[in-house]
Amino acid sequence: MRKPIFILLSILLFVIFVFGLYPLQILSVKDGEGNIKYWQFINEKDQFTISCIHSVEKTPVDEIYSIQNGDIVLKETVYSDFGAGLPYQATGTQKFSHEGKVFRITGYNIEIPVLYIRVGRFAEHTFTFEDKEYKLTTWAKPGENLAFDIEKTNLFHLFWNYIREGKQ
Repeated sequence: MRKPIFILLSILLFVIFVFGLYPLQILSVKDGEGNIKYWQFINEKDQFTISCIHSVEKTPVDEIYSIQNGDIVLKETVYSDFGAGLPYQATGTQKFSHEGKVFRITGYNIEIPVLYIRVGRFAEHTFTFEDKEYKLTTWAKPGENLAFDIEKTNLFHLFWNYIREGKQ
């Protein structure tokens, strides 16, 4: 009777150990003091959008980012008007398209280790992931920075931080 229980417990501990070491990626948003304002498990190829109102043209601008090889990568820009500070042509491997009232430049593929966004006073910055939109002013005051980062971790690390500090 003891041998089957020992074998079952050994298998269970092995499974817990293997899953505990499984690599995970977290998209975190931290304020200027390093406080976590948002975090979410994220997978390769997942996308998120940072949107704002352009300061001069007063029209919406979306920057679409993807997760590739554990990095944040700018993929495309979407906007509805030309003007100061807005791109007007594609370069290199980029492609420019015009669909109705929307202009789009794809193919940026710019790797950004940590994406810093200074929250605008009038820009109405938002972050959208999985159809959920968050106003950046709920995480930082206008004029302050937010850092978007991909952190590599595992369940053991998350559990240890939770026990030790009450943090993720």
